Amino acid sequence: MAAGLRQTHPDKDVAFLAFWGTAAAPVQVQAGPGVQVWVVNHTCKAYSLDDASCAAKAVWKQNFQNWKATGADVSGIYEYYLPSWGGWEHVPWVPGDAALSDLRYFRDNGIRYMYYEGVAFEVIEDAPIRWPLAYVASRGMWNPDLTAEQILRSACQRLFGNASEPMLDFYLECARAVEANPGHSGMWGLPRPQLSYTPEVVRTIKGLLGKARQMAAGESPEVLRRIRDVNECWAKTEQRLIEVKAERKCPKYLRIAINGTPWYLWPEDP
Repeated sequence: MAAGLRQTHPDKDVAFLAFWGTAAAPVQVQAGPGVQVWVVNHTCKAYSLDDASCAAKAVWKQNFQNWKATGADVSGIYEYYLPSWGGWEHVPWVPGDAALSDLRYFRDNGIRYMYYEGVAFEVIEDAPIRWPLAYVASRGMWNPDLTAEQILRSACQRLFGNASEPMLDFYLECARAVEANPGHSGMWGLPRPQLSYTPEVVRTIKGLLGKARQMAAGESPEVLRRIRDVNECWAKTEQRLIEVKAERKCPKYLRIAINGTPWYLWPEDP
């Protein structure tokens, strides 16, 4: 296909997603000129690609390198940021340094384009706890050498005034909670949320939000409204954590395999 296209449009490429049935790189096929590949990151978003505790990470990285070995122009990564899938409705997912580590890996391996799918199943009412999901990724694409704290600190200072420190600590605690989750999942979901938001984490977060309310005394109506909105979202989070314990919305064993190694598409209990 690429060869035929180059005969009539020599400056054009054929591009496709390495996804599902085409996820595994071919082992005996070389790509000719004009073939671009965007590799879908199927792996669990609670861990960086360098995390040895998540077995699928090493498999994905080897498959990624196998794609590069075909001679194709591996130019893009397709990421799934769907926090409302798999029980995370109304539950904060803040991408921390694990997400930035992945962006550095992509940059260092020649990736020029990133695409994040992240709107499905979302509601605008969750924006006060959802904005860091897009913000950290967006700022990280410009400069992945930043830390999550550096990115979020400047935003919290603009949004929350005198309460910026406890609000920054709130979002960073959410990021740490996700990265400390002992479960594993795949591209459309995160591990079970109650494994991140343990009773101890919930107590810590409630303390930080209480401190933010106190430190915001005398702030502008806009700042007070933002902090109130976050607190209202957190009340929904606590209710959701109660509800999700009794739910399983997704098939437990649906998976795909790359060279015989399973990649889970939906959350698995540890």
